[in-house]
Amino acid sequence: MYVEAPFRGEGLARAVLALVEGPALPLPVREVCASMNGERYWAREWGVSLMRNRPAFADDHGLHHPADCVGDVGAACGPLLAGLAALGIAEGYRRSPCLVYAASDDGARLALGVAAASSAVGGPPRFALGAARDAAPRRSKPSPAAREGGEER
Repeated sequence: MYVEAPFRGEGLARAVLALVEGPALPLPVREVCASMNGERYWAREWGVSLMRNRPAFADDHGLHHPADCVGDVGAACGPLLAGLAALGIAEGYRRSPCLVYAASDDGARLALGVAAASSAVGGPPRFALGAARDAAPRRSKPSPAAREGGEER
C-alpha cells in the first residue's frame, strides 16, 4: 500500500498459492473470510489473488468480510477471522474448507486454511489448519510528521 512500485497484488497471491499447494488444506476452497475493510485497494488485491489461484476455489465459494459488520479491527483481524471461520464450520453455516486471509498496510500477507476434521463421537469438533505467509519487504507507512513535510526525530 505504501510503495512506489506499481501494484501487482503479488503478496496475497503468493500466500494463497503456498497454502493451496500444500497438503494441509483440502480443495476446493468453499468459503473465504477476508480482511477487506471497504477500501478499493483490498478488493483489487483479492481479485488479483483469486484470478491467479482460481482452480483452487469452488465456483460457488462464499466471500465474507466481517469488517462490514464490526468495523476495521486492525491487528485483531486475523484471530477474529480464524475464530469466525471455525465457529461457522462447527455450527454448520459455513462450508469446509475455508480460506482466511489477512493483509497489513506494511505488505505482510497471511493465508490460513480452516477445515473440518474428523472428531471423536460426542467430542468437540476438531480443525485442520495450514498457513502460509508472504512478507515482501515494503517501505514503512510514513509518519504523520513526514506526511506533513516535517522532520522526524
